[in-house]
Amino acid sequence: MSDKKYVSINYTSRDFNTLKSDLVAYARRYYPDTAKDFTEASFGSLLLDSVAYVGDILSFYLDYQFNESLLASTNDYSNALRIAKQLGYKFKGSPSAHGLTALYAVVPANTVGLGPNTDYLPILKENTSLGTDNGTSFILTEDVRFDDPNNTVVAAEINTSTGIPSSYAIKAYGNVVSGEFQTIEKVVGSFEKYKRVVLDDPTISEIISVFDSEGNEYFEVEYLSQDVIYKSEVNSDPSTREQTPAVLIPQSVPRRFITEKDQNTTALVFGHGSDNSITSNLIPDPSEVVLERYGRNYVTDESFDPSNLIKTNTFGVGPSNTTLTVKVRKNSNLSVNVPVGTLKFVTQGRLDFNDVSKVPTAQRATILSSLEVYNEEPISGVSYLPSLEDIKRSALDNFAAQNRAVTPEDYESFIYHMPGRFGSVKRARAVRDPDSLKRNINLYVLSTNALNQFELANSVTKTNIKNWINRYKMINDTIDILDGRIVNIGVDFDIVVAEPYNKFEVLTNSLRKVREIYSRSLFIGEPINIYDIYAVLNRIDGVADVVNVKYVNKTGGNYSSDALNLKRYTTTDGRRIIPPENVVFEVKFPLTDINGAVR
Repeated sequence: MSDKKYVSINYTSRDFNTLKSDLVAYARRYYPDTAKDFTEASFGSLLLDSVAYVGDILSFYLDYQFNESLLASTNDYSNALRIAKQLGYKFKGSPSAHGLTALYAVVPANTVGLGPNTDYLPILKENTSLGTDNGTSFILTEDVRFDDPNNTVVAAEINTSTGIPSSYAIKAYGNVVSGEFQTIEKVVGSFEKYKRVVLDDPTISEIISVFDSEGNEYFEVEYLSQDVIYKSEVNSDPSTREQTPAVLIPQSVPRRFITEKDQNTTALVFGHGSDNSITSNLIPDPSEVVLERYGRNYVTDESFDPSNLIKTNTFGVGPSNTTLTVKVRKNSNLSVNVPVGTLKFVTQGRLDFNDVSKVPTAQRATILSSLEVYNEEPISGVSYLPSLEDIKRSALDNFAAQNRAVTPEDYESFIYHMPGRFGSVKRARAVRDPDSLKRNINLYVLSTNALNQFELANSVTKTNIKNWINRYKMINDTIDILDGRIVNIGVDFDIVVAEPYNKFEVLTNSLRKVREIYSRSLFIGEPINIYDIYAVLNRIDGVADVVNVKYVNKTGGNYSSDALNLKRYTTTDGRRIIPPENVVFEVKFPLTDINGAVR
């Protein structure tokens, strides 16, 4: 048996020089009689160099692979995308430009009295195509309603004999996004689980619709286990349409897909169910899936599994032996940003009316041909793909958010992210219900009218909110959607004006500054800082002293009927008025509700 005593290997040696140095020391220590020549030209040195060379390469790739397995240290763009997707990051692909544009339509005058004929006021439907001189295309992302009472109306043509307008021009606004529609056909062969259909076009920004040869529609979802989407339908109720133009409707979607994008391609990934799995009823009779007695004369007490009711629809149904017609939105130009006045044409529009039977066909064509568009502000967006650092930061932020509502602040955030067409929610406040033994949350909401004044949310808006947050709420959370309380207030102040300033000028400046404070709508539960008024007034030239600042309730008439004992909710130092958690203060008419006096 050998009596050699081996020295521990130094595993921290990983580069060429240290590896070779360790190998030379090892050979000299344990093979002093056989390994004597370590000059650079010797054969032994060649062997040691080769081993050190291989060790250095293996160490490099070990470090590289480890670094590339972590999002924070990866330097490869494609690899960063793959890791980011595991954290829930959605790569948007070809960037788009978003903006607001003005649209004009000429409508015949009313036969009785002045003003346009309201029956002829059109609705320009979303997905209308707009164009510029250089060929850049844009698409409307929402319906533009020319029947909105807030639209600007001017006389377009005057009858020379009577001097009465014969037609009116209506100005409305709509949001647009860069791009144009294109249809792509893809032939799909035999059934394959998690079928992947790749579209090799780097300019694709969005998948609009997917149909197969049999007319079945496939819907895009965030993840394949999501079997419900929310569709937008026009709100036909005139009493709630101004506040809530659209209704959010849940819809079950057995045929669905997710999109996976990278720098050059967009892939559609379908579920693992086949068409045969939905030939029967999508929702079976519960009696058919609960009791399975067969030939036995007894019944086993088995737990009821609700997934049995949808077991034919797991992860969705994928296409097979068909041709997919994919409608996409893609950018027409490399540069999608346009300056003011560039958007000029309605290249392909579709009009609708509240009652189309009252509008003759010829008149519809005339109104459609009268449409004009003009962007009063630049339409711009990020015109480049996200950088490597952008992807890293966005992925980490997305992972922290988890796309779910856990805290009351999460619920407020999701409410504010609800599209405006489902309800103009101006303020939302989520608080834990102290009287509930469960995780009940009171969600107070308020909307605004055409004058940007607070009003209670209607029932359609609340239904949309309910459907919207159901996608994100925790399973054991219960939500009560409640009306916030609107308390209208006024402000009275007294100041002393120094000599030789003009009292009326100083008072006018003081009123203007105080009104600026309340030009912003307060939040539900936000306190009033009385000292803000003192601070603002004391900074105005000519104000020698602020004698008094008083807040008063405004009720009756055009004001809210709700009032609050302001003295009771004022702090002991008289500096703040802290309302209950469901109350919002509002100076409804600043020109008359804010008053000042000079002493």
